[in-house]
Amino acid sequence: MSEEKKTSSKTSKKRRKKNGRRNLIITIFVLVILAVCAALLFLGTGSISKKNAVTKYFKSYNTSASKQFKNACYPMIWQKKYKLENGMSLEDVVANSFASQQSSSKDSFFKTISIRSKESLDDETEQAFADGMQSIYGIKMKPSKMERVKVDFEMKMSDGQTDNGSSTLYLYKYHGKWYVLSDPILLVNLNLDER
Repeated sequence: MSEEKKTSSKTSKKRRKKNGRRNLIITIFVLVILAVCAALLFLGTGSISKKNAVTKYFKSYNTSASKQFKNACYPMIWQKKYKLENGMSLEDVVANSFASQQSSSKDSFFKTISIRSKESLDDETEQAFADGMQSIYGIKMKPSKMERVKVDFEMKMSDGQTDNGSSTLYLYKYHGKWYVLSDPILLVNLNLDER
């Protein structure tokens, strides 16, 4: 009987050890998957909140960071397929945007940024966005939500003085992330440049 107990005890220990290793491997695998998902959520294009989208947009002007600007305004599908009939690339559009911003606010940077008010845009505007994306860029992309936001900001000048300003931006939500609509062609197409 004691032989049986010893054999049974050894078998039980081996089984527990094997199950422990398997559980450890499964736990490590799950943690790796969660880390990758978290990285994809927080890194890459767009922002999980409107405030972060607006902040990334303005901060990209501080450093002339074209990648940060593109990620704040254009989902990856749009970045990859962006090409206008006149041959302008997304890099050209971003460079023009930075050039116009720098000429209007030379030697200054955005310091404090806050959203003052939000207004949801109607379903027709969202559909017009999707139609414009299809007709202009050949991309099927419809936002789940669009908003007009009034943004207040403080700019710090190179001489140390500060200046306050405000701006109206249009945000859109695509695949759960918020972006600033800054594409000049689409803004004109949607008549949002004059609102």
